[in-house]
Amino acid sequence: MLVMACGIAVAYPFLTSSRITAGSPIWLDLGPIEVYRAGVIYGAATALRLYAIYSVTLMFVMTTDPADFIRAMIQQWKLQDRFGYATLAVFRFIPDLRRELEAVRAAHFVRGMGGTKRKGSLVERLRRYMVPLLAAAIRRAERTSYAMDARGIGSRRVRTYYRQFSFRARDWFFLAAYWLISLAVIMGIAHAGLLGRLSFMKMFG
Repeated sequence: MLVMACGIAVAYPFLTSSRITAGSPIWLDLGPIEVYRAGVIYGAATALRLYAIYSVTLMFVMTTDPADFIRAMIQQWKLQDRFGYATLAVFRFIPDLRRELEAVRAAHFVRGMGGTKRKGSLVERLRRYMVPLLAAAIRRAERTSYAMDARGIGSRRVRTYYRQFSFRARDWFFLAAYWLISLAVIMGIAHAGLLGRLSFMKMFG
């Protein structure tokens, strides 16, 4: 993500529109290519926004189990059982598909179709992988559907759960602390005169 943010910061000044760079001084003149100060500033701002969104998302992903998140949505947000457990099956389906791919590779290696020498065209190699993976995905999806029907998912409005999820005092404290800190940061930026595009441009002008 850091590489992507740096790539956006570098490429943005060369791809920005003339509406943004109108009236901005030129920082770098490369003949037919002109790099404006506004393009550099907007590129840096876009990269920082992207990295900030990624940081918040990473904090959520690193601290939350997807299975517990889906179960909590079913219990707390009254998400439909069929949709919730289907989403949970998709979360578990991705690592299972990766294991299937490793098994197919091992089978090809045993049969002399792998190793350092790659035989056959690209289309043929893709077909050797895609056909067994597609068959395995169809079988797994069918078994998941049978398992959900056998457990009566979606047949009852009220269900019992082995693991109960509920809001606790520490959860409310975390929410309050998060929004208070965010509000304090925004107020600090506004007090410094950096809130808004014009103030941001004046800082570098």
